[in-house]
Amino acid sequence: MPDPSILCRGPALKILNNFDCIFDALQEYADSAPADSAVKAQGFAKVVGHGNFVVSLKCAIAVLEHLENLNLAVQSSSKSVASMVTAMKMTVGALNDLRDEDRFQALFEEAVMLCRESDVPFPELPRQRRPPKRFCGPVPAHSWTTAEEYFRSQFFHVVDTAVSQLKRRYDQPGLHQYMQLENVLIAADTSSDDLKTVTSPYPEMDADRLAVQLAMMRQQHWQLESVEDIAIRYKAQISSTSCSQYV
Repeated sequence: MPDPSILCRGPALKILNNFDCIFDALQEYADSAPADSAVKAQGFAKVVGHGNFVVSLKCAIAVLEHLENLNLAVQSSSKSVASMVTAMKMTVGALNDLRDEDRFQALFEEAVMLCRESDVPFPELPRQRRPPKRFCGPVPAHSWTTAEEYFRSQFFHVVDTAVSQLKRRYDQPGLHQYMQLENVLIAADTSSDDLKTVTSPYPEMDADRLAVQLAMMRQQHWQLESVEDIAIRYKAQISSTSCSQYV
């Protein structure tokens, strides 16, 4: 799963909506603060008030918005694992759509426009270090020629990392095995072959007894959406059965 703290980082990154006010307040504090704090504030204002920071923040927001929506969709005990995996796959599709030249071009142009409106330096190509010859050999090392090329590669790298990490989380044998068991329980599937296949990794589960319980669930027309719903129903039934013995 994505880091839950992204839920609070996402809105915090949207400072670009009030970039002028925040930047002016930071500069004002740097001019009026004591010497020690003023130095730190001036250094922070120098970083924030530059096009490289603006375009980096634009790229981060584009990716984190999808991860934040995924967090909101899956962080619930009433959700089934199958629905969570579906949400992850949809998020992967949305992130892959970001890996497009036109999408990045639009983000970069928005950043440049904001820099122009806020009177801050435009994005610049960072200083490029020449790698050791033992890594690149006699061939000239790759170097970016424009700031747009550099930030495009960084943005695509962030998108690729997010996609690979999400795929690594939902494409696991153990998770697929759990989904099979979950689907059998929610659908109340009493097929003996499927039950034996699903319950074989769990020696504490009796496939025959489980088939009887699933048939009872189907007769009572329980509306179940997750394993938690099944546990709540069974606990309530056990409690009512225990109470009826003393009536």
